[in-house]
Amino acid sequence: MPSYKVWNQALADYFTQDAAAGSSVYLAVNPAVITEVGEPFSAGLDDFCTAVRSYVLEGDTLNLAYVRRQRSKGAEPPPGLAWLALQTLAAAAMRSDESQSLSNYYVHLRHYLGLSGTGAPKGLDYIDLETLWLQWNRWLSAKGFQPTAQRGSTKTTKYIAYPLSQCLLRDGEGDQLQQLWYNEKVSAHWNRLQLRQWFQKLRRHQVNKRLFNILSQGTRPEVYPVIFQLYLDGAWQAGDNYASSKAPQTLEAGLYRHENFINDEIKYYPHPRQRLKQSYPTIQVTLQAGNTVALEWQRPGWFMPLPEPLQNLNTRHEWRVHESPIHKIVMPGANLWALVPDPDDPEAGTYATWQRPQGDHAFLFLARRRVCDQIEAAVALGILTYKKRHAAENLDGWYEYLDCAVLPAPDALWEQLKRQAPEVWECLVPDNPHRLNCRGGLRGVARGQSGWLAEHPPEVYLSSALTGVNLTLKKLNAQGTEALCWQGALSDFSAEAWQGPGRYVLQAELPNGQGCEKVVYLWDWAELSLPAPRERFAYVLENGATMQGGILYDPS
Repeated sequence: MPSYKVWNQALADYFTQDAAAGSSVYLAVNPAVITEVGEPFSAGLDDFCTAVRSYVLEGDTLNLAYVRRQRSKGAEPPPGLAWLALQTLAAAAMRSDESQSLSNYYVHLRHYLGLSGTGAPKGLDYIDLETLWLQWNRWLSAKGFQPTAQRGSTKTTKYIAYPLSQCLLRDGEGDQLQQLWYNEKVSAHWNRLQLRQWFQKLRRHQVNKRLFNILSQGTRPEVYPVIFQLYLDGAWQAGDNYASSKAPQTLEAGLYRHENFINDEIKYYPHPRQRLKQSYPTIQVTLQAGNTVALEWQRPGWFMPLPEPLQNLNTRHEWRVHESPIHKIVMPGANLWALVPDPDDPEAGTYATWQRPQGDHAFLFLARRRVCDQIEAAVALGILTYKKRHAAENLDGWYEYLDCAVLPAPDALWEQLKRQAPEVWECLVPDNPHRLNCRGGLRGVARGQSGWLAEHPPEVYLSSALTGVNLTLKKLNAQGTEALCWQGALSDFSAEAWQGPGRYVLQAELPNGQGCEKVVYLWDWAELSLPAPRERFAYVLENGATMQGGILYDPS
């Protein structure tokens, strides 16, 4: 049976190894995930629970102080991760019609800990509990991901909110949705907005209360991409209400913008996204022209773009995949696409649908003529700005909006945008409206870690329009201790608060009692390194010759 430490590392690999840079990471654990994580070790849910119990329990008493005092080595995840996963497992087991009460949660937590009785387990120290969640958030932030676990805004939900925030779909909810789609005979060819608009017509009795609030009222926007992926997989079309427990067989493709800097030609290509634990070096894909190509892995979370530029971006496209657990690639059409700079190299001039616009870099809108009025409506509301618009090359009736930026806005304005410009809202609505971001400064890379030059640090801001936000800046040393550098109102923060090269953590305290963190690295000039290129781009000229860097290759 694998040890607790083995489970700890395996869980970290499962949720981050194939995750795209800058993406939000949710510790969305359920029994099926634990089975998948334990499969290489021939271990299952019972083995996992036994390993966690042996690590966190002394008899029938939790010893979280012991877990908190442990230190990870090098790139290892925080030692408390597997214990956090068990908490999320308990939260996912809460029936979907239960309230967020502590008593409901503790019934399931005790079950997985193998403890009888009711209420909080003995030894459950909330300060230690929160510290372990914050360690996980900080580790993710240092790795370049967006942490998502956060405390609740009320006294009763303050600590239970951490595991609940990680549960995207609770046990059985995926099956419930798929059965609903099958019974209602919905179309299998909708895009995100079309499916969302269908959900607006839901009646209260058709789904449980939690799902109804998520789907009809837009609470927890981070859940919707998981629901759409379940819809896109299409297993529900066979009427199999247990399909959510099966391995997904569909990859979703986004959009990749390629600009040939030799002849200034711009083309758009389908860009398949990988899924967790489904990273293959290559997959065999049949193009729409009929030929089959080997599509290679590009980076965590993504394959290379399909070598087939598209014209009709508002219609659905499919490609067959061969000799793989993946059966097909689907690109749902859309009238509006938001393309962001490369998260690994924002200044490279490459744009794709790698993630939602975050506000730290200007992005690009590709819009069909019919939604241009919606973009102007977003500008009039003060949520969006752009510098230039021009007709998209080789795409009749489409326009590119350059240097777009999302501005902090109150919730009321986002609701107004949803009514007036639903397609713009669908592209821009953040999965976490209150997020610390950095922009400006001079970026650099050292020891494989992206950061900023200490002499030119970034500006710090909150992605929402909240006021009364307090900010704390701490410097972390190699031993894990913290030194307070600055504390005060976010609006008063300035570059003078940074104290030279090092690793820092920014902590924001919001007026509703919630908080968020971000890890930032500042480098000295001498520490900077120039990473070797991962991809070698080549341009094919009109005569068939290939230009790669400064070398021209003869077409023969």
